[in-house]
Amino acid sequence: MNARSTSFASQSWILGLGLLLPLAPICAAPVRVTTWDLEPGAVAGTNGWSNEFQQSLLQEAAKSLKKLRPDVILLQQVAGWETCHQLAQALQPETYHVVICSSFRDPSDKLLSRQVAILSKAKAFLAWSEPWRNNGQSQAAPGGFAFAAVPWGDKNVGIFSVQLGEGDCPGADDSRGAALPQAREESARQLVKQIASLQNWKTNRLQALIVAGDFNTTPDDLRLAREKTLPSLEQFGFESVFAGLPPEKHVTLPGNARRPAATLDYIFARDAAPAAPPLITQSALSEHCAVTCEMDLAAPKAAPAPAALANATTPADYTQTLLWVAELLAGCLAIFVLARKLARRSGLQPASAALPEFKAKTAISMATPRADQIIVAPPSDSPPYVHIAMEGSTQTQSQPWRPSPDPGRLTAPMPVAVRAGLIANLSRWLKQKLVQQLVSDRAQLLATQQAAALKVLAVDERLAKIERQIQQRKEEYERRIDDLLKELIIAKEENRELIRAKIALVKAEMEKARLKAGQHNEDRQQY
Repeated sequence: MNARSTSFASQSWILGLGLLLPLAPICAAPVRVTTWDLEPGAVAGTNGWSNEFQQSLLQEAAKSLKKLRPDVILLQQVAGWETCHQLAQALQPETYHVVICSSFRDPSDKLLSRQVAILSKAKAFLAWSEPWRNNGQSQAAPGGFAFAAVPWGDKNVGIFSVQLGEGDCPGADDSRGAALPQAREESARQLVKQIASLQNWKTNRLQALIVAGDFNTTPDDLRLAREKTLPSLEQFGFESVFAGLPPEKHVTLPGNARRPAATLDYIFARDAAPAAPPLITQSALSEHCAVTCEMDLAAPKAAPAPAALANATTPADYTQTLLWVAELLAGCLAIFVLARKLARRSGLQPASAALPEFKAKTAISMATPRADQIIVAPPSDSPPYVHIAMEGSTQTQSQPWRPSPDPGRLTAPMPVAVRAGLIANLSRWLKQKLVQQLVSDRAQLLATQQAAALKVLAVDERLAKIERQIQQRKEEYERRIDDLLKELIIAKEENRELIRAKIALVKAEMEKARLKAGQHNEDRQQY
């Protein structure tokens, strides 16, 4: 009885564990990424080669990729959609989906040029491509990027396949000079802006980003050491999988008689880290080597990338504030100089004899002031000269002292206490005005920042709504395609049945004619 109870308890525990296991989150496994620049003419459909030769090249490319066993394949300088589909079929029995393939056109002749593409074992929920644009000062770099958002386990991964230029490898002589580095830098800025816009996604937020492809630049070349193409990504939080390796360990374009060896193909990642050292595979199919790296999506997240805040105070606001402060300081200085001149030009009492009398009149006329106030009481028969009104203080009047009618008598300068009191009151008034203006400017800036934040939230909501609409349309298109496929199968089957019926009818008519002909022959033989 005890043994049966123990067995039943063990079975119940195993059953409970089996019920709990599906509730645990499915962590994303490492994703294996391969980037490969196939070079013009290597796998092409527009070079005039025979179909047999093109198929042999496709088979060679598929053979190399099968050995690498990637989960995601990033291609550069590929012919187009048809070539990508043929390559995906050649990779069977592994199933790869052609997630995106660009349709870039050459700016000079408007013809289709080499493309970038992404093949993945997992289906993407969003994908697009975009060519490089110029900034109005230099010509745009050839090529562009393709983007795909792929769900991998419990994470959404954003993947970019980039191509900066065609055949303009560093080390080769080029008459365009600094135009190519400037074009690549502008392309890198465009790419960084596109990545920054992805951070605003609320639904289907990306937990990791991978940027890979042919960048056509290398910091190992002294002539390109100051180029900011690769540092733009590194400053945005991306890290190369080649970080820490010596230059000779990550050569992706072997040298020849025309150029030295260089590293042009990179894999950058953010919020992901290499689970193993990168693998560089050389093939006779292309001059570029294929770069493969297994990325760990559970790596610790990097620090947030610096980005320009949409609701930040603009430089014009700071300039306006600085101008206001400068004008205020200039006004303070002018008031101080004017006060000094007025103090020097004002009439004075006699130095020795009139000073005790002045002190007596001041003591009699002065009320009980505060400790930080000095009130000067002039003679009653003198009209007021300056009137200063301070908030929170009593009114104070200052009148000039008339000079003594005797020119031979000596005059004394303004008392130090009077001058100190005037300066103290002016300073306090200016401080109050300055603080009030700063508080008012701060309130305006806070209101502007809040309005900008509300606008950003509204834009985020619109983007999220557009994403949901795109997802719904995609699902509707997929359902429609499935329905059309089913209708096509049904139509094919109905056509087959109709053809079979027609064949049976023709056979019946032939048999009927044969029997009729035989009967006719028999009748003729009887006669």
